[in-house]
Amino acid sequence: MIDQERRGQKRTRAHFAVRIDGREKKGRLGVAQDASAHGILLNTCSRFTAADEVELTLLALPNAAPVKARLVRVEVVGRDSSFPWRYLAAAVFDRPVPELESVLSADAAATS
Repeated sequence: MIDQERRGQKRTRAHFAVRIDGREKKGRLGVAQDASAHGILLNTCSRFTAADEVELTLLALPNAAPVKARLVRVEVVGRDSSFPWRYLAAAVFDRPVPELESVLSADAAATS
């Protein structure tokens, strides 16, 4: 599992649906595990590889539009894990998505 901290930005724990469109794999689904304006960690049943270029539609955003991203890590989840799907994929957005942090902050404030 992804346990080594390599990211430059603090991520916020989050759970929302994400549409994943790769070059050959279109319309796949992932569930965010954590996110920031610069990247996201997804749990997905679709197998991708590190360095894949994808478009992610972050369905937590009010006006969700595809964001280009590059997968930097993909790992198999153990069968005894609490994740519902087999893969964790960490992605870096090609541009910051500050509206995502706004949504995450508002959700965190509403649940505390």
